[in-house]
Amino acid sequence: MNQSLKLAAVAALSLTSVFSVSASADNAVAQAKFEEGKALFAQRTADLATINQALSVLAAAEAEAQDKELKYDILVLACRALYFQGTHTEGKDNKKRIHDAGQKKCDAAEAVTQDYSESAYFAAINLARWGQANGIVSSLFQVPTLKKYLAAAKDPSRTTRDGKDAESVDGYGPYRTEGRMLQELPALFGGSHAESVKSLQYAVKNAPELAYNTVYLGDSLIKGGNAAAKAEGRKLLEDLLKKDVSAFDPSRPVETAEELQMARDVLAGKNIH
Repeated sequence: MNQSLKLAAVAALSLTSVFSVSASADNAVAQAKFEEGKALFAQRTADLATINQALSVLAAAEAEAQDKELKYDILVLACRALYFQGTHTEGKDNKKRIHDAGQKKCDAAEAVTQDYSESAYFAAINLARWGQANGIVSSLFQVPTLKKYLAAAKDPSRTTRDGKDAESVDGYGPYRTEGRMLQELPALFGGSHAESVKSLQYAVKNAPELAYNTVYLGDSLIKGGNAAAKAEGRKLLEDLLKKDVSAFDPSRPVETAEELQMARDVLAGKNIH
């Protein structure tokens, strides 16, 4: 190898090393910010102070991340944080804007990798909330997209990030979301009380520690019109409210408290979302 080629090879190797060190440094910064964002998200409250902080930290983490799976995790957590922010924000236009941003974060995560179920699932629930804020009838054109997300979230070729069956994400959330969608959609556009109950029963059977599953099942049974189903739905909710707090997922204290209030609201004849 002549001297010029040797110098070129050394320069290329040096440049590669610089890029490698730079990427490692960026990932270290991104990882630290991601961990900070996770800690803030875990402290979430309805006043949104820590959620707003988490979103700021996660935006900085996303800008630094080079590693594919780290980028995925950052985007999904931002999507989840936006979902929480949207559900605790007043005003339909504000909700639509936030949930649209949440959906886009998870779409970006889907573009990084489709190995995992979280991105499709959390995109789905942001879209579902966007639809509620936009109005069910006005949002019917998005139903195929919602169904596509839910099918992807249940796809057996995927797993959750911790290696479990894809469909188990967020306490069998794809079935909970599907069940609610089928209950709220007009029959003309694919709504089905029977199929709603079937999906929600599956979610309750597999994840009874998530109060949301039981609340939605109880609500669907009560709305069914059959006296026996109404009685079953009321009993489910009454039994849910008798449970000790240790029976519920400890990572969701805010959501569990709100879901138990939803159970009380259903029993009082109020509508829930």
